[in-house]
Amino acid sequence: MIREREEELRGLYALKNASTPINRLPVEILAEIFLHVAQHARISAPGWHRILCVCRHWFVVGATMPRLWARILCAGCTNQLRTSLARSKSVPVDIELTSATPSRGFTITEVIPIIAPHVHRLQSIRFGVVPSSDAPEVLAFLQNHSFPALQTLQALPRSNAGRLEADLDRFPRLCELRFTNLDAFPSIAIMSQLTTLELTAYGEEGPSLAMDELLTALQSLSNIEDLTLTDVNVRNTATPLLRGASKIELKKLRKIAITMDAVPMKRILSDIAIPPSATVYLSPDIRKMSWTYGCT
Repeated sequence: MIREREEELRGLYALKNASTPINRLPVEILAEIFLHVAQHARISAPGWHRILCVCRHWFVVGATMPRLWARILCAGCTNQLRTSLARSKSVPVDIELTSATPSRGFTITEVIPIIAPHVHRLQSIRFGVVPSSDAPEVLAFLQNHSFPALQTLQALPRSNAGRLEADLDRFPRLCELRFTNLDAFPSIAIMSQLTTLELTAYGEEGPSLAMDELLTALQSLSNIEDLTLTDVNVRNTATPLLRGASKIELKKLRKIAITMDAVPMKRILSDIAIPPSATVYLSPDIRKMSWTYGCT
């Protein structure tokens, strides 16, 4: 008897919900409203999930709309990651992983096997700060798969991650690369398609780059708009400019930020031609002196 009454109440509530003005909207319009809410929520604080708890109708609409689950934050546990990958079906996805440690409730070792079957639709992936013990696994993941849709890659290992052998065949659409402790630049073809490059090392603890390698990479950045070099360890700073080359022209550059030892910084600035409209941030040695120069 009680169960029958509960079923009757549920039916009445469903009828009441259906009669409310917003639920008279076509499902397609309600779904677009949900999508607008989700797109304007910060990926690091996706409070839009609360709309699924309003009523059964809203839950069904939201849970069956793949685009609504395309921006994925993995924090605390992998449940949200698994649910979002399943509900996003075949649409391109953007994934952000907060610092993955056992104390956070998940590790890189747990996350990578979940993501691996979906690499073909990864549009962006941000690993965040990667513990030293997990850096080799992240590098292996990047080197053992092809990422046909990937446009943005961020990985911040705490220690030397080794060499990232990123070639054009596996990363055909990569245009934004943010990495720490990279032992070598990706292929020249990859460098030529980047619009954003942010390379950070941890001073003497990070890997070092030869000046000629750095200059070759800079010369390849024909489409770069945003360039950041922080604490990059450069050796052989007396290396002459590449044979047959005048100043390296970065014609599309809009912003350049360099924080490193004054000697390699001076060498870099003497070898590149910066557009007069670009904004320039320089810090020759942040521990001893810091100054900023900007022009627009």
